[in-house]
Amino acid sequence: MGDMNEDRVIQKLNEHDRRFDKLESEIGDFKHQVLATQDEILTIIRRLDEERVFTTRWIERIEEEITKIKSHLNIK
Repeated sequence: MGDMNEDRVIQKLNEHDRRFDKLESEIGDFKHQVLATQDEILTIIRRLDEERVFTTRWIERIEEEITKIKSHLNIK
């Protein structure tokens, strides 16, 4: 009966090892997905920031043109 309990314990340990290996793999996959998503988010944020800079400069040019037009038309 002692050998049977040892075999059962060894079987359970092997089963737990397989489950931990699977869990470790799933955690690795999840980590990869999170990092990939973060990279995508950073790319979008950088693009939005660049667009903001260009839009701000575009608005400044339009405001300069409006100021010139107002000056030319004697409008305050």
